[in-house]
Amino acid sequence: MNWLKTPALALMSALALSAPVVAETSGTATQKEGTMTKIEFIFGEDRLSATLDDTAAGRDFAAMLPLELTLTDYHGIEKISDLPRKLDTTGAPASYKPETGDITLYAPWGNLAIF
Repeated sequence: MNWLKTPALALMSALALSAPVVAETSGTATQKEGTMTKIEFIFGEDRLSATLDDTAAGRDFAAMLPLELTLTDYHGIEKISDLPRKLDTTGAPASYKPETGDITLYAPWGNLAIF
């Protein structure tokens, strides 16, 4: 399931194998697809802005924020972190092919994955 897309993930490739990160809400935006929630990942002094899709999982994730996570590298293609609880996946597709810049929920494990 795709929560958001952002092209600014060059910052992610510079992260160490394990890095603390804080995710917090930073507002809302309205697009023709619906209301989108703007969030921000904070890596020390660096910030990465993103927008959550208006889905059950996206809204549920936003409700958890602010949230401090530890990201770890997974096979050199994504950064992952466990979440404090399962998210509502109502209406989520059965599968999804992630692209660079996507932040998703990996449903079998219930973790956050940033590509």
